[in-house]
Amino acid sequence: MTTITITKGTKQGVDALLNEARRLGLEVSVSEENKEKTPKKLTYYQKQKLIKQLSQETNRNLTKRLYAEHGMPYPDDSNNGQ
Repeated sequence: MTTITITKGTKQGVDALLNEARRLGLEVSVSEENKEKTPKKLTYYQKQKLIKQLSQETNRNLTKRLYAEHGMPYPDDSNNGQ
């Protein structure tokens, strides 16, 4: 017996696949597993930290793009203070 695991798809699509397998004379067994994981709840502080990281990254990327559009070299952070 061949095992096929379907993780995505509509019920109609899965049913069509099973009907086709049966039509071809294949042995088919159906095992329904609900592997959907509930998202982990973040604390307020974790959310704030992620927002801050995303904001910093976005600002850095926008600044680099702005420097590039004006043909200016982006100041390298590793040379600060030298």
